[in-house]
Amino acid sequence: MSSTANTLKPAKIDIDPNGDSATKLWKHWKKTFDNFIDQLEEERTEANPALNKLRLLTNFTSADLSEFVEDCNNFDSAINTIEDLFDKTPSEIFACHQLATRKQQPGETLSEFFQALQIISKNCQYREVTGEQHRQALCRDAFINGLTSAAIRQRLLQNVGLAICIRSSECSRHGSQERVTCFVIY
Repeated sequence: MSSTANTLKPAKIDIDPNGDSATKLWKHWKKTFDNFIDQLEEERTEANPALNKLRLLTNFTSADLSEFVEDCNNFDSAINTIEDLFDKTPSEIFACHQLATRKQQPGETLSEFFQALQIISKNCQYREVTGEQHRQALCRDAFINGLTSAAIRQRLLQNVGLAICIRSSECSRHGSQERVTCFVIY
């Protein structure tokens, strides 16, 4: 192993998957592990052609974490199992709600507030959309943020693809008319 690989060698991962910063710590550890694997693959030679990533992963995981992957027979299934443990990514709708409702905290500088918004926005899964799609998303977010019922808001934030139907009455010169408007929360 070269000095570069030794420098990139990750520490053993021993993180509680239910901890507050587990996802952030996992992402960082995974990146350092990927860098280490990439360096080892670059250094492979004909004399040392094989790199057993599953054995390396097992070597760099704690006993508690290894229990989750002991039945995995290849690297990809093991790494996917661990990622599933740590993936606490909120739904796109919930992330947009967090972004729209995040307020500056007492004692928080403008720079810290802006950085917090930047971090939250990463989970919003923004992509190129038409003007109409953007308008619909803004209406969805304003609708959810403006609800007075916390229970309804929570259901909408948890359920992607939930259909909402609103019954309204309109009065006009020609009499009263009931209208039902339905839309889907994406």
